[in-house]
Amino acid sequence: MSWRLSVCVLVLLAMGCSDGTSPLSRSTLHSESTATLPVDSTISVRVAPNLDGNNVTVTGFNQYDVITGYVTTGSTSRVFRSRRLIQYFTPPAGFQLDNFSQIHAGINSGGQVAGGVFNDTSQFAYIWWHSGGTTLLPPMLPLVPPEEPLGCGAWAISDSVYVVGTCMPNVNSFATEWAPGGAIIKEACCGVLTAIAENQYLTGFDLSFDPPIALLWPPGASYYTLIGLNNGQMEPSQGLAVNTNGWVAGWAWPSGMADTAALLWVPGQPQRILSHLGRATGVDTWGNVVGYHRDTPTGPTTAFLWNLATGAHFLPGLPGGGATGAVAINNVNPEILGWAIDSQGMKHTVIWTFHRS
Repeated sequence: MSWRLSVCVLVLLAMGCSDGTSPLSRSTLHSESTATLPVDSTISVRVAPNLDGNNVTVTGFNQYDVITGYVTTGSTSRVFRSRRLIQYFTPPAGFQLDNFSQIHAGINSGGQVAGGVFNDTSQFAYIWWHSGGTTLLPPMLPLVPPEEPLGCGAWAISDSVYVVGTCMPNVNSFATEWAPGGAIIKEACCGVLTAIAENQYLTGFDLSFDPPIALLWPPGASYYTLIGLNNGQMEPSQGLAVNTNGWVAGWAWPSGMADTAALLWVPGQPQRILSHLGRATGVDTWGNVVGYHRDTPTGPTTAFLWNLATGAHFLPGLPGGGATGAVAINNVNPEILGWAIDSQGMKHTVIWTFHRS
């Protein structure tokens, strides 16, 4: 199967235009003219053990290749942590997995996993420790009938055990950060924090407007800044990953486009479109960005790696296989976490190894 991008997106990816636009207008992103984006043959791919199956969703990994995510069987989902052996998270008695109708699992270098659980009266952000213990992070918010249980959920955890997510004390979601030990140190209406860099750059999305708008919260700032803007106009968007330089990877839905576009926001620069159909899911300290591209809104995905020096390449799939997708990039080892479909249609968790520029 061949994978293609529109000419203007290919030019942008290959040339790394500093102003975030191609020499063509944004409307030409719909062009039917295409060119093949090469697969980088220097990148190797290996299948991670224990995590095969179309019901496996991976969400993150650390420098020791400990992977987290969740497995869904019927209506039941279980968060896992896996390297050579797979471990499953057991929520505290009476609780189920949930982050306000979603499941999230972030992991740090210590193998600690953060996410969300709920029971009949409240929702909590949690830390699942490497030792197997669980901490529920404050606050506990009372049930307000007939609403769903109010409370908090976590999306990500840093190596120094700062946790980010959201708390919902009422009808609004508050972008929230917990310090090691569990105290809330940042809380602002209205939004969700999805990622944290080790130096306290935060990203996520604002919910003050409809639809959500990508945000960046710099270290030491009292409030976040909306970055999901195109020529000053807000676009539906979310930040999904952030590095220590404040670069944010995520997606936006530009006006007139058929689906989300993979986006990179760099402080002081216009937004940079990396794929006209797709999402950017990770960015490391060196500015390497990963994500996935689609040829059509309903077509299969292809994982990509981009940086300013070398442009973009697709990541290799499994022999005779199909779709691929990149989920995260490691900030220590030159590795990318994702998944790939084999020749029989089975989904495998994979790790790509590349050469950093």
